[in-house]
Amino acid sequence: MASQYLAWSQMSGLPDDLLDDPMPQARTWSDLASLWSPTKPLFCASLAWQNALIALNLPTDDTHLGLTQGLFDPFQCQSTISSLKPCTKADKLLFQISSTIKNRTVKVSDPTGEALCSLHPEIMAQHNLNEGTAIIAKNLTILPGLLINLTVSNIVKIFT
Repeated sequence: MASQYLAWSQMSGLPDDLLDDPMPQARTWSDLASLWSPTKPLFCASLAWQNALIALNLPTDDTHLGLTQGLFDPFQCQSTISSLKPCTKADKLLFQISSTIKNRTVKVSDPTGEALCSLHPEIMAQHNLNEGTAIIAKNLTILPGLLINLTVSNIVKIFT
């Protein structure tokens, strides 16, 4: 039995496939939950994070923007937060400030995880670091408790 009503696209003169996703992607429930979870930073919402990815010649795909679970390939950054070990050094790391804990302590994250970061007083005097600021850092000292020690000499570039 055919409907006597026209499809919305016929009434408006728009193509029938207007609402179809031209590039369907497999998304899981955890991917959708991570999109709306306030505990996980949404890197795609940060222009600073996108600019840092571009500066490092990294793709701005769903995985690198933190939208889907997948292999975050740091490429020019040799480390990710999930690969850090206490009492070691990290050659190069890209991370984003996700929240401020105290005066000189911030929570930092990348699509693989979160850690605490201690900021040297000179950094606070020279730079205005807010939530969403992306930082490329080198030769980082990782203290016990997975605390990243960030000094002025560690900073390669800051994206605000």
